[in-house]
Amino acid sequence: MNAPRPATAVEGERTTMQPGDFTITPSGTFHDHGSEASEPVV
Repeated sequence: MNAPRPATAVEGERTTMQPGDFTITPSGTFHDHGSEASEPVV
């Protein structure tokens, strides 16, 4: 992750990610990814 403040959201709850983080998304839930940067996160 090379962008500022990359994040994931599960069911609308946003969580900022850091390098090395491992995020598990429960099955059947809506999730999304993003960052505050205009360039790609990965």
